[in-house]
Amino acid sequence: MKSYAICGVSNRAIGMFLKPMTGAFRQHAKVGALLDSDPLRHRICKSLLPDLADVPEYGPEDFGRMVRETKPDVVVVAGRDDTHADYIVQALQHDLDVITEKPMATTAEDCRRILEAEAASRGKVIVTFNYRYNPIHARIKEMILEGKLGRIVSVDLNWYIDTYHGASYFKRWNRVRAHSGGLSIHKSSHHFDLVNWWIGQKPVEAFAYGRLNFYGRDGELNPAKVDGRYCGTCDGRGSCAHYRRWGTPTAGGWRPGRARRRCRRPGRPPWRDSARRPGRRN
Repeated sequence: MKSYAICGVSNRAIGMFLKPMTGAFRQHAKVGALLDSDPLRHRICKSLLPDLADVPEYGPEDFGRMVRETKPDVVVVAGRDDTHADYIVQALQHDLDVITEKPMATTAEDCRRILEAEAASRGKVIVTFNYRYNPIHARIKEMILEGKLGRIVSVDLNWYIDTYHGASYFKRWNRVRAHSGGLSIHKSSHHFDLVNWWIGQKPVEAFAYGRLNFYGRDGELNPAKVDGRYCGTCDGRGSCAHYRRWGTPTAGGWRPGRARRRCRRPGRPPWRDSARRPGRRN
């Protein structure tokens, strides 16, 4: 059984690492340490997963002490994107293996730091991409491996994000480029990885460009140029086209899951008690 130290006690860390480690994979994994800059995250995590009540807690400045005291086999990095590089490099300097959430880092300089640290370490870095496990994406990979698509000579991938899912990034820390590297790093890294994985190749050249077409201070959906607002409490939401589309239960503002949550009865699948089935909109 391996021992894991979790750096960044985020929703992703709790849902995709800690919950499986304390549940289905508890015979194979032990959570040896929690590290986060916010003590409240430790408390919330332990309230959700009581089995972790006695796991020691550390702050970002305590990384070395955490390693000495808990002796983890693997460090899991799942905090804010711009914090990844420092934790990864420190773990490699202790010859520890690292599992990190994507993106591995947010700048080219940090990527080089990590590659250099890995080359000098007995530890290795694994970058996780959960989007590979979407059934459709997995099926595409299977079809390529089975030869059903022939020899792949070109891939044209266009990914469209509507202003419901797209706006979610601009309501949290992802909107700050210094924290996330921008959506071309935080979000598009999924799509680069899918193509790399599907065809088993790596690009020799890449470039990106973008602009704030919908979001930001001058975005066409912004009802007022005022900072510090959030849709749920914004005084301008009554006249906001974005809020009226996605935040209200009108014909044009239905949000995925709203009807199913409202109509569900105990013991029955959500689609049995609703006129709307998963994947369909009336």
